[in-house]
Amino acid sequence: MPYKIWMATESSWSNSIDDVTAYTWHCAKMYEQQGHQVTVFFPSLNSETEATNQEAFLYDGSIRLIPYEVKQYYNLEKAESLSYNFTDRLEEIMKAEGIPLVLTGPLRGALLFHALQKRKVNWPYFRDLTILCYLQEPFFLLQKRNQAPLYRFDNYRLGLLEKQCLLDVDGLISPTASLLEMLKVELNCRDELEQKVTLIVPHPFEKRQKKPPSLDKEEAGGEQKEKAVYIGPLQYGYGILEWLKKFKELWDEGFSIALHIVGDKSLFEQKEEPMEEHLRKKYQSYIQKGLLTIEKPFYDQDIAELLQSYHYLLLPPERDSLPYLRLEAIVYNINFLSLDQDLREQLQAQPGNSSSNDYEKNKKMLSLQSYTNVYPLVMKSLQEIEEVRKNITIRTRRKTSLQKDSRELLLTAIMPCGHRINHLEESLVYLQSRFNQKLEIMIAVTKSKAESATRLFENIQGKYDLTVITTEQEDLIRAKKKALENAQGDYVTFLEAGDWPDPEYYQWAVQLLQEQEELSYIGSWYTLFDDFAILQDEQPCPAYEATLPFLLFQNSLLSHALVYRKKDLLHYGSLDPSFYGGSEDYECLINLVKQGCKGLVIPKKLYRYRFRLDEARNDQKVYWYHFYHLLSTKHQELYHKYSREIFCLLKANGRQL
Repeated sequence: MPYKIWMATESSWSNSIDDVTAYTWHCAKMYEQQGHQVTVFFPSLNSETEATNQEAFLYDGSIRLIPYEVKQYYNLEKAESLSYNFTDRLEEIMKAEGIPLVLTGPLRGALLFHALQKRKVNWPYFRDLTILCYLQEPFFLLQKRNQAPLYRFDNYRLGLLEKQCLLDVDGLISPTASLLEMLKVELNCRDELEQKVTLIVPHPFEKRQKKPPSLDKEEAGGEQKEKAVYIGPLQYGYGILEWLKKFKELWDEGFSIALHIVGDKSLFEQKEEPMEEHLRKKYQSYIQKGLLTIEKPFYDQDIAELLQSYHYLLLPPERDSLPYLRLEAIVYNINFLSLDQDLREQLQAQPGNSSSNDYEKNKKMLSLQSYTNVYPLVMKSLQEIEEVRKNITIRTRRKTSLQKDSRELLLTAIMPCGHRINHLEESLVYLQSRFNQKLEIMIAVTKSKAESATRLFENIQGKYDLTVITTEQEDLIRAKKKALENAQGDYVTFLEAGDWPDPEYYQWAVQLLQEQEELSYIGSWYTLFDDFAILQDEQPCPAYEATLPFLLFQNSLLSHALVYRKKDLLHYGSLDPSFYGGSEDYECLINLVKQGCKGLVIPKKLYRYRFRLDEARNDQKVYWYHFYHLLSTKHQELYHKYSREIFCLLKANGRQL
């Protein structure tokens, strides 16, 4: 029976020089041979010519290629923007064609992140989508090998997203058990991964050319100079600098073997310059002698044609999990050079003199990774995942509570009114005219503020069904707390006067809290208006699930606008009057997370936040310095526990905090 199988890649290369693309290509061919309808999503390129070449070369036959937009968003890092664009394109295709049997994508780069986030909040089409992730060394650990600043926000954030993808997918495809074990240790998520359906199987591979031209050393009447090739990222962690150091020593001794480097554009973090530029400057004399050439890969480059021109292939350190170049070299009888062995001895050995043990080992490896061997293992894993899903009514073992009648009171909106009281009625009009469920509105205000705005309160109480809660103390936080204790709804939210929440936000949040007993709060993406209306109308302000230690020094979501389960907020959270000026909501969220409370973020712009210039004043910044002093004092045990990570984040990002 043919199935719809969809795959995604974040790579724009059209050849198997890139291992992730090679994996996608071989899987697509494997499924195609079995009669399945295969679709591959890839990032669109900069020119129509490149896109045409990629489609014509890599995806042929009945394999369908669907490009997705590569658009950078102001508030999203590059990898996040790619995931955001891919998810939009994926949703568009699912609306037109329905849901596939499975969607698979890479771990590195967190391409699946936004699709998984939508699935967690029961987004239409995504909630029933089965998603698998194939494993390789994640970006965060790769950057560790590259000696890059791991705790710089862009790197650190991507590491968190990769880990979240790992935890949220339905199943994992890993080429080795050792890779999976390494991820459990490095990402500190052993218990979570133990519960995942995991397929340990070699990645599929089959020879693409029946008769590749053989390497002929004697051309044009003379012996061809021996040549070696390095193919892969120009990154410190892939050993490129170590290789060049070894070759330089031999070149200085008179060896004439030429080295050709084919690599992508990468940054050399230690020097803060492109690696290609660094290598050209450092080895300029050897380039002039013709001993070293460096080029970027081009889009219609065929791996077989490339490899057949060389005697030796330089292998990266034995840490990568997708060794497609090694497999291609075995097929075309290209000798390997390893960093772990003496280079001179390897070069002096006669090419092609592999031992019978090596031959049998390579033959067995190719047999294990053949399409006929891998395909039944993959399909068996898919059947296992389907059985698991049938036994779980709601994904991730959610508990389901009975939904209340829509006529009953579900949500209480508490509106604290301080210096923004003039915007109060504006928000009331917006809210009452759009929210179609019964809603309790409570105005939390200090006694003096209520007395100074008597006429305003008399006016709005005559128009709207609301309750005004006042306190004798000049403390708005105590007024909020009093309103919370008197709220009649099972769920509560704090609505700042002047903000405009989308009614869909409250309805969606309440539904999620009803369906999933383990959730304590729901947030959403938002936009800014007033001062930054033009910018934010087009650019999303993302929010993220609150996690430690990140939450201890930066609020990852709009905490004052969350929708809470009231009983959890009263029991685990706190509105501490020591934290004023809006910081009490942030500290309250830390209390919830500290106690193990969980929440979700709806990845949609459902809240319009009125940005106020007074929040950016220097005196406000001074207050926030004081706030972090109070916060670290009250939660001293947390800051002690995560002191190393917090220190590294502070040093890596400085004033960005």
